[in-house]
Amino acid sequence: MNVRTCTTWGFVLFFGIAWALHAQQPFSLQQVLSAPYASELTAAPVGDRFAWVENAEGHHNLWLGGPHAPAHQLTIFDQDDGLDLYSLAWSPDANTIAFTRTTENGPDDKPANPAHLQRSLEPEIWLAPVAGPAPTAPAAQGRAPLFSRDGHTLFFIRDRSIWSLTLSPKATQATQLVIDHGRASSLTLSPDGNLLAFISTRGTGQREHSFL
Repeated sequence: MNVRTCTTWGFVLFFGIAWALHAQQPFSLQQVLSAPYASELTAAPVGDRFAWVENAEGHHNLWLGGPHAPAHQLTIFDQDDGLDLYSLAWSPDANTIAFTRTTENGPDDKPANPAHLQRSLEPEIWLAPVAGPAPTAPAAQGRAPLFSRDGHTLFFIRDRSIWSLTLSPKATQATQLVIDHGRASSLTLSPDGNLLAFISTRGTGQREHSFL
């Protein structure tokens, strides 16, 4: 059997299998476009669990799973409102997951509003306890959450500045931790947790520069 004959039979076999699968399991274009997909996969600092964001028909939710437990949903966001979940951050004891809930910025550098929601779309930080219940309100306005080494404080960025929130039953409002003339980003704690490093970006275009 020559190469051309083998190639011909290969195409016949491929299309035959494809047609058989299509006949047995028909699916629509809507089903293809609405298939769920995952992102933001993040491992717990201790244990063997993972967290990720799943987008199912425009509903973005936080999921948890591991080799010794079935995957399950930690949040209940059931509207196709264009709000996505980003920047997953585990608490040091792996009992809580912080995340940012917002939309992408539009041409005016402000959060886009594809669903025409009649409320503020400023980035929000949510806290999801691993053991439940599902959170029903944000912990603070901001983005890019980061837990302190002892898990008692949450650092984050709001209005391009660094803020902090004490995590306790008697917690008050968030306070601004650093006053900077630039745009803060990339919050990183030192190994002992005593120092907080960040990038301060200033200027725009060719005049843009950054400091550590």
